[in-house]
Amino acid sequence: MSDVTVEDVRMLTTFPEMWTHIIAWTVSTVAAIYWCAGVLACRVLARPRTLYIWVPILSATLGATLAFLTASLTTVMMVAVYVSIPYSIGVDIAGGLGVGQAVIICYFHLGRFSGDDSMK
Repeated sequence: MSDVTVEDVRMLTTFPEMWTHIIAWTVSTVAAIYWCAGVLACRVLARPRTLYIWVPILSATLGATLAFLTASLTTVMMVAVYVSIPYSIGVDIAGGLGVGQAVIICYFHLGRFSGDDSMK
């Protein structure tokens, strides 16, 4: 199987630990996806070279801010459930929850309007 024992895995037991890990993964994943979207926008726009620096940085900052505002409340509710039943999650589970939440946030923010007129 594997050489990892239960003692080697870091478990998150308190509310601040769980919330911090999930929010950190969510914000960093959304910021990375928004940075990639900013790079793609720079490639599409034929603008001066100075935009190539600022657009990805500003879009990553915008993505991180939106992710924090969007994910804070849902993460509080999710972590409250884990704390109310005495259940500890590992760092890997918190990372998976954060990345999953980030994928859902990016789906709603970036994939909602594809430019067609089907919403009319």
